Amino acid sequence: MQKEQATESKFPLKGIFRKLADYRDTRLRIFRLKAVERAAGLIASVFVLFFLSLALGYYIGELFGRVSFGFLAVAGLYLVLLGLGVCFRDRIKNLLTNLSIRRLAQRKADEMD
Repeated sequence: MQKEQATESKFPLKGIFRKLADYRDTRLRIFRLKAVERAAGLIASVFVLFFLSLALGYYIGELFGRVSFGFLAVAGLYLVLLGLGVCFRDRIKNLLTNLSIRRLAQRKADEMD
């Protein structure tokens, strides 16, 4: 024990480097966990959208009398949404950027309180 203390007093940077390495490893683990969490949320959202699209396709198909017309209507709806997304791409990008900035600013303000 005395030898460890003597070594640490001779080389005080050794402990700092060890703590920095631990900190880096911890931050890396946190980053990976957040990435996995976001990916899982995205995958879950895609599954929900897929099943809702199936349900909507069958429902509209029942209204039209043919299931294929229902799925055609859902595909048409997605094409219209895609077209609107392409037309208003810059507005959507600005809106999402502003929302992200507000969200980050709010999170920073909450951390300060």
